[in-house]
Parts: sequence; structure tokens; C-alpha cells
Amino acid sequence: MRLAILPLLLRHSTARAIACWLTIVFPAAAATTNWVAYNDHTPGTTAGWATAPNATRYNMRGVAAGNAGTVLSGTLTNFDTGAQLTAVFTSSRITADPDDFGSMSYPAAGTPAYLLFNGKVDLGNSQSGIGIRASSGSQTRLTFSNLDPAKRYVFRGTSVRGGSGGTYNRRWTLCTLEDAPTFTDSHTAGVFTSANFPTGTMTPGQAAYMAGDNVADGAVVGWTSIQPNASGMFSVRCQQYADNPLPNGLTPAPEYGYGICAMMLAEIETGPPFAPTNQNVNLPANRSVSACANVSLTTSFAGSPAPTYLWYKNNVAMDTVANPSAAGPVLNLNNTQTSDSGMYHVVVSNPSGTAVSRDAVVTVTAGPPHLTSVTALSSNAYNFLFTFDQAIDASSVDTFTINFRSRNGVAAWLGETALTVLQVSPTNVLVTSELPREPLVNYVANVIADSGIVDTCARAPLAPTSVNVFTEIALSDFDDAADMWSYEQSGLDLGTAWRAPGYDDSAWLLGAAFFGLETPANVLGPIRTPWTIGAAQLTYYLRKSANLPAPRSEIVSLTLRQQVDDGSVTYINGLEVARHGFTATEVITNGSFAANETEPQALLVDVLSATNVVQGRNYIAVEVHQTSTSSSDVLYGSKLTAITRTVYPSLSLARSGNTLTISWPEYGVNGRLQTSTDLNTWVTDGRTPALSGGTYRLTYTIPAGAGRLFIRFLP
Repeated sequence: MRLAILPLLLRHSTARAIACWLTIVFPAAAATTNWVAYNDHTPGTTAGWATAPNATRYNMRGVAAGNAGTVLSGTLTNFDTGAQLTAVFTSSRITADPDDFGSMSYPAAGTPAYLLFNGKVDLGNSQSGIGIRASSGSQTRLTFSNLDPAKRYVFRGTSVRGGSGGTYNRRWTLCTLEDAPTFTDSHTAGVFTSANFPTGTMTPGQAAYMAGDNVADGAVVGWTSIQPNASGMFSVRCQQYADNPLPNGLTPAPEYGYGICAMMLAEIETGPPFAPTNQNVNLPANRSVSACANVSLTTSFAGSPAPTYLWYKNNVAMDTVANPSAAGPVLNLNNTQTSDSGMYHVVVSNPSGTAVSRDAVVTVTAGPPHLTSVTALSSNAYNFLFTFDQAIDASSVDTFTINFRSRNGVAAWLGETALTVLQVSPTNVLVTSELPREPLVNYVANVIADSGIVDTCARAPLAPTSVNVFTEIALSDFDDAADMWSYEQSGLDLGTAWRAPGYDDSAWLLGAAFFGLETPANVLGPIRTPWTIGAAQLTYYLRKSANLPAPRSEIVSLTLRQQVDDGSVTYINGLEVARHGFTATEVITNGSFAANETEPQALLVDVLSATNVVQGRNYIAVEVHQTSTSSSDVLYGSKLTAITRTVYPSLSLARSGNTLTISWPEYGVNGRLQTSTDLNTWVTDGRTPALSGGTYRLTYTIPAGAGRLFIRFLP
């Protein structure tokens, strides 16, 4: 829809309505729209007010819970053509959930809200209101993103509760324009700002109107010439307006106001028409990529009205049906082949002229896939997960071309024959070795020539490679029946002391995951430890310790996977690391209720920081909470895994008189021992350890008297 401003000299009633509508939208001098979009919070079919087919129907109170099928975000629709725009609308709530009220009302005929929304949005449909409880409570935010920072935008919004008497004329709504560097106020009569209500607390970009009784005024909040921020976004936030006194001299209602439930957004051109001009001669840039990669060529032009684009390859216009991006400012070349190599440029046109970009040279080379990592899985001593940098085909792998050896070259082989290979995803292959891994050995995975692994795009073979094997270490594992926890299910309030590493849990019961009482079909594994359920059993406690044979610096990732009904809080070494079923700021006690969750519960995955784990003994504590004292089920099981670059051996100590012998396995990396007498200053032992029977040994003399000697292993 490209509309220019009409003068207010039209005589026909329909023409007068159109002219009035345009004046509401564009009260300033001439402007041209690229598109106009409407959104209806709750669509309806009332005669005259029925929601138009090209109006979007996104929920505007920002709450999905409890509303089946609620859509809070999506692209807007060009009201004139029905085409999907690139502009995106998102509704969100701030703090407490706003409520839907029973009904709204229609503004009086001839009012700004009537002229703008009649026939487009069913403004008075039942259940179309949004309750705003208090200025410090429920708020909603309407966000518009993926906008063009070079364009300007027009926003209009309103709500009409239509109550009479009582406190309705004391129910006001405050709207705040956010993330817009520049804008122009374009509100209708009945809307107040700091300009016409200077005794209030409103600041520039804020506007208030009497939403509770807006039938006679049909007031509309609006801004024109809105400049999005640099990322192409701005928002409108709604809350109860509580200045005392209000612009009508009354005190604000103690109950609430009403958020915007009908809105219009339009994109307008700025300034007079001009031909496209290249704003950045460095774009598009040349690209050199491997086959199968995705390439984007971006050009930057400005023009008024907005120009059209057509990309050329080797001076031949590209097929915009085969590649729709050839008709836009960004040309996308996906899954590139060597045939995509060539020179690309774009021709940009509007009614005022044409401009041509410089050439961009794209070179596509057929490169092999690469093996990025190999991880020894904690599930058993035979499994290794191979990860590649692109999709591969392992259906023709020759298992004789894959082998494993210890990293320091000692003969700790896992066999070169009878390997099995299973492709589990486009970029991951599970390899099972012939022999089991030895504990705490650091391995290298070798893939030699002609392995049969090729990429799925160009069928290029994997180059010969050797990769140090990462090690997955399970600190808790719901798949392992031998992974024991201490647990307490009496319902007693244990305060916070139970989370600490030194807490005495020796009187607790022992069991393995899964814990609880749940329908078997809803659980990812067997329930090995049943829990009792009662009105007093709102919170359950678990603790366990686990050894991590690697320093924090060697941890590549730390991941917590858990299935829980209904909520949980996890602590490692006394500090909280994850919570589910609670808000981020909620103080959790024994009596805290978790939020309701749908069943069956999904597997929750948290990528944790490794700052709180230590080499050696770590203590994991978990509290599981019910949603209510009448809950009929409860469930908990977790898998906490660390991926480490290197595993480290344990030190063995033997004393004979005042002689102390320290020993460690031969395969435990080429490390050295360090000694200290005060834990502050450490000295590396430069002696070459004796090697006998696959074990390194060094001896020390224990200091006489009260002297102390501390010894640690340095990688």
C-alpha cells in the first residue's frame, strides 16, 4: 500500500473518513507508506468490526501459559496485499502475568479509534482486554524487530474498556516508547503527555489515556517518524498510569488499567524521492569457501522509494524463482558447489534511477571434511564419539583404518580389527573399539588414508588425521544402577546446611536414580528407588560425592541433564548451579512450590560453568519440590558429565619409617611432582622418576618434628 497524504477538502463521507484516517496516521506533511499492518489481540466476527483477513492475530498480553495455541510472536502482514512482511511482532510480559478481562467496548462512531480500527480490528470483542494490575506489577511490552533502520515508522494503539461509573474513569494506561532514538508525538485528543500535563511525572516518549472509559473519546496513542535502533527494533511498554492526581483531577484506581489490544504499524519513506546510491563500496565482499558451505553476499543501497534488487552471475540475471534471494539485498548461496564459482553483482532500481554494485568474486573449492573431536564416552569402556565439521557419510568406513593408542606411545592399543561404526547424526559417528579402555589412560584416535568417510555434499574423502581423545566423566548417571545417592524424604525442613560439602548425611537412606513415584511411560529409565508421597512431603533432598580426576583448566564442558517432576535446584560444592520450576530471583525454602509443568517432563539440559568444580572430590546436592501438597507424583534423575582434555592418575603413597614413596601409573601424562611446606610456594621436583612395572616412583624424607610436606601432581 503506497499512500500519499490526502487534503481535508474531500466532500463525500467515505472520502472524509479516509482523509481523517490518513490524518491520524500521518498528521504531518507528505509521507509515503511502504506498508501498513494491523494486529488484533482477540479476533472477532461482529458486524462492521470483524477482524479483517489481513490483520494478524498475535496475543498481546505476552502470556502463553494456560492459553492453548497462543502465538506471541511472528511476522506482520501487509494489510493491503496480504503478503508476509519481514517485520516481526513480539508480545511479552514484565514481572507478574496480566489477566484477560471479560469484555471490551467499541469506541463511538467518528472518534479516532473508530476511524482507524473499524473493519480492521474487532476492538470490543469479548475477552479482548488486557488487565494491568499495578505500575509495579503486571506490564506488557510490544516489540517490533527486523525493521529497516534507514526507514521511519508510525505506531498507533488503543484499548476501550467502556465501563461507566465506579472507578472506570480512574483507570488509566501509560504507554512508553522504548529503544527509539528519535520520534514525533502524534497522539489524538484524550491522550496526555508531559507537554499537556506538565504537573505529572511523564517523560518524553510516554503517553497516558483513560482506557477504562474510552468510548466517547476513542483516544489513540501514537508516534510518527519513529527511528528504530541500530539493530532495527523498538518497543511500546504498557502499564497502569498512577500519577496522583490524574489528568482528569481524580485519584488513580487501586485496581488496574488496560493494555493496548489493537495496534497499527506502518513503514514510511523519509524525504523526497531519490535514485539508489551505494552506501558502502566495500560490499559485496569477495568470498573463498569450501564446497557445501553457505555464502551470503550483502550489498548496502539507499533509495526513496525503496528500490528493487536483481542479482547477476557472470553478467547474466539470476533466476529469482530458483533462488528468491536473488531479488533482495542479500544473495544467499546455500550448499555451494564448484559450479557456484563466478562474479556476482546486483542491479538496484526505483522510479528515480538505477545503480549497479561492483563485482564480488566467489571461489568454491572442493575441500575434505575434518575430524574435530573424539570423545571417550562414559557409558562404557568401548564407545567413542567422533565429531566432524560437516555432514559426512560413514556407510563405507573401512574399520581397519581406525585405531586407538595411548597418547604417550606406550603399547596400550584398543585393537585395529573388529571395530563397529554407527552413524548417529549427520556429523557424529559412534565407534566401538575391540578392547576396553584402561582407566585413566589418555588416548589418540588415528584415522589413516582411504577410511571410506566422505562428506555428503562433494563426496570428498576425510584426510588422514590423529586427534587427542577427550574423556567424558560421569559425576552422576541415571542410566547406572550402581550410581548411588543419599536421600532424605521425611519432609523435614533442613534449612541450608545440607548443601555444604561437609554435611553429615550418614543417617540418610541410599538409592539409585530414578527416584520417585511416576507412570513408567513418563520416565526416561526405570524407577529404582521409590519415594513416598504425602501432604507433608513437599521437598525431597539428595546428596552424593563424585571424583573428577582432572583440574578445572582441562574441562572442556560441564553438562547437567535431568528429568524432574516438578522442580529442582542443584548445588555443586555448596553453590547453586541450576534451577527449574522457580524464577531466577525467587528465594527457595522447604515450603516453596514449584511451577506447574506439563507431563511427561522433558529432559532438561543445562550447560554449566566449571568454576565451581575441583580436581578430586566434588559434592552434588539437589532439592526436588512438588507443585502442591496434593501432588500425586514426583520424579528425579540426573546425568552430570564433564568432558576433559586429559585425565590424571591418582597418586599412591607408601611409608616406611621416615621415607615416603609416591607412585603413579606410567600412562598418566608426562607430569612432575611439586612439593611445598606452606601451600603457598611450590617447587617442581626435577628428578627423573624411577620406572618399574609400568609405575613411576619418587621417594621423599618426611621432615622431623612438626614439619610438614605437601605433594601434588603437575601435568
